[in-house]
Amino acid sequence: MKAARYLAFITVTAILAAPCIAAARGHSSKHAASQPATQAPPLTPLTTPWLQGVTTNSIYVLYEAPDKTPAADVDYGLTDKYGSTASAESTQATGEGKGAVHNVKLSALTPNTLYHYRVRWKETTTADYTFRTAPLPGTPARWVVTGDMHYNPDPKVHDGVLKAIEAVQPGMAATTGDLITAGTGYGEWRQGWFTPGQCKIMTTMPWIEAIGNHEYQEPSHSRGRAFRAWVFEQAPDGVDDGYFSFDYGDAHIVVLMYNMAIPFGPNDPQWKWIKEDLAATKQKWKFLLMHHPAYSYGGHNGNKPRIRLTSEVLEPAGVDFVITGHQHFYQNVQVNGIYHIVTNCSGGMRPPQGVPSGQPGKITAMERAYSFVQIDTTPDKVVVTARRIDGSVIETITKTKNGVSSTTKPAPAAAMAK
Repeated sequence: MKAARYLAFITVTAILAAPCIAAARGHSSKHAASQPATQAPPLTPLTTPWLQGVTTNSIYVLYEAPDKTPAADVDYGLTDKYGSTASAESTQATGEGKGAVHNVKLSALTPNTLYHYRVRWKETTTADYTFRTAPLPGTPARWVVTGDMHYNPDPKVHDGVLKAIEAVQPGMAATTGDLITAGTGYGEWRQGWFTPGQCKIMTTMPWIEAIGNHEYQEPSHSRGRAFRAWVFEQAPDGVDDGYFSFDYGDAHIVVLMYNMAIPFGPNDPQWKWIKEDLAATKQKWKFLLMHHPAYSYGGHNGNKPRIRLTSEVLEPAGVDFVITGHQHFYQNVQVNGIYHIVTNCSGGMRPPQGVPSGQPGKITAMERAYSFVQIDTTPDKVVVTARRIDGSVIETITKTKNGVSSTTKPAPAAAMAK
């Protein structure tokens, strides 16, 4: 079961609008000074389901309803005639009236298979949607990573990156955190994270979310989770520690949790878990996703605890790629055989910098651009392609298991984000 784990205080208010939300709230700031203050009407539930936590034989369907009861049902099968039904295994209050998100796990599925599904709650039945389960090791797989959707008043930027993601047809997507500006309230998640494009893409493509600093923390919880994120996301197989791992094709993907209120060092639970998890996996390729980069230059620069984690755990374990956010630009720093990639969906952009004198790393590419990273894996090769909001290529990294790796950097695109 999920539990609310973070709390923070902030004065930032989200004003993004989302047509997938059935009602808008309050008055615009344009008229705030001339009109008396009024209480914003409650937001009505989202009208579309979203997919989370995919594996080779299971997936979660999340659906927001006006109440916790009755439990939502999901009909699913190989055609739109369905044939199987699952009910919510848990519900979580959103904090907006009696509204609740229903978590429905679909199990005993076949790997790399297209399924149809729909959600039913009382008299409401959604449209028919589809999803594909994760591929097995030994078969080709494609997935993407982006992050930092916050700090942009124009949802067209966020949704523009999503359109570029859809164009490369990945089976799954992951984020590196900072999905919203302030994770202290329901409205921020509804209006900042669930943009029109995000609502649309998550009905057919499962997402995995890491936690960043802008989701915020509650120190009273030993492991901590972003306030409200526990309502809107679900890790694979019901894992709910804020950090977890899963396999997708030949990739083993470790997702770390950011929480500045919780110690992060060799004697702490998350650190110990990472070491044990990486030692146990037999997958060909090892990826680690987290919000703060260990090695990055410009913006906030690197992070000393993550540098220590890299040298003491990730490098000895043979991790291939560390993909992060936080910086609001694209950058790839190669250090001791690991590519440390920073990507940025729609966060307010900052300029990257070169490696300062005396600092480690070789920068293969850096650019002030909205971006995402496309990953293609087979047992013998991984190809990582960094793309801009228009789909053009920033760089391509190819790595093989015989130790050969290379990067290719095409000419800059004319449609670079400004």
